Amino acid sequence: MLRLIPLLVIHALLLAQDKPEGTSLLGVPLRSEKDNDGRIAAADAELAKNPGKLEALLKTGQARDAFFQYNASIAIYTKAIAAFPADPRPYRMRGHRYLSLRKFDLAIVDLEKARSLAPSSFEASFYLGLSYYFSQKYGDAANEFARCVNMAGKPDEFAKSLPTGMVGCATLPQTPEFLMGLADWHYRSLRRAGRSGEAKELLASIKDGLQVRANESNYRDLRFFQGKLSEKELLEQTGIAYTNAASAVALHHLMGGKVGEGCTLLRKLSRDSNWSSFGVIAAEVELTRESRAACALFK
Repeated sequence: MLRLIPLLVIHALLLAQDKPEGTSLLGVPLRSEKDNDGRIAAADAELAKNPGKLEALLKTGQARDAFFQYNASIAIYTKAIAAFPADPRPYRMRGHRYLSLRKFDLAIVDLEKARSLAPSSFEASFYLGLSYYFSQKYGDAANEFARCVNMAGKPDEFAKSLPTGMVGCATLPQTPEFLMGLADWHYRSLRRAGRSGEAKELLASIKDGLQVRANESNYRDLRFFQGKLSEKELLEQTGIAYTNAASAVALHHLMGGKVGEGCTLLRKLSRDSNWSSFGVIAAEVELTRESRAACALFK
């Protein structure tokens, strides 16, 4: 009997390591990855040298985010909030990770708090808008995205409330990569909210030939919605860019009456390994909520 104890301990440890971060909206386990490069250890070592520095604490959370270890990073952001309750960054980061784990209500609470602390923060507005969208509060999502867009190019009266590293909505004209990411989901929100006139105006404002780097996939989504890229061209992308593209095409089919094609794409997308991507989350939302009844007819 005594010889069994070490084996039971080892078994328990293995089970703990194999425990998923959470489950998708379709009941699929969401699993983290191991850090084989020592990035987490390096961030922790830096924090040990600067134990009272918020930036160092946040970096230990971000290091874990890189490997989908979101429950661990959420615990770190919670610690940061307790130590620095007036700083919007840990609320924004924790809200983002609640979003990744499909805990939309908790994400909204954190991101609304981040917005209250930094009203002109692009990050707070973008992730809050997504949280509304995935909660099917499409009008709220569209309004939140529009609130940030309406600050673009104007004097930022809240600039002093933005900590180092946060992007202001006022700077969006100078940062098209951020603007395209927001515009992509703003358009989707408007379509889902039934505000087709505003959606058409948004698409008309998207110019050709923009030099977009980080969020080029969002720019390509918008060009597809404009009719300037084909479905085939859009779906040639890989990785997270593909998940964004596939969710855009699926929405286009669903809204255009091609429900069978849209549902087929959503099912494929929901099985994609990039489980933290917004495209995959959007597919799960459609399959479990908005389009569930319609997609059930096309199994």
